[in-house]
Amino acid sequence: MIPKPDAQIIKEIRITGTNTHLIISGMKIKFSPEAKVIIEEGCTLTLDDLSGTPTILSSDYNDDPCLKAYTWIGVEVWGNKAASQNAVPQAPVK
Repeated sequence: MIPKPDAQIIKEIRITGTNTHLIISGMKIKFSPEAKVIIEEGCTLTLDDLSGTPTILSSDYNDDPCLKAYTWIGVEVWGNKAASQNAVPQAPVK
């Protein structure tokens, strides 16, 4: 299997649309300090290791985490604010 290159995200990964499902498998995704993942209402994100290599979300954007310590913004999950917040996940991350 050919190794997948790392991805560097400067601003965001946004999952949009109706019933959109994004699967990321076997990649290392490096986020800048201003970066985030947004999963809009009705969408899903699956981080998988089908390739045998785990998917990693990292703040190692500059390839050397010792140069400048930081954290990236993180993951925003947008759902229906009028629906129950304790029931079935509205925009699941798997």
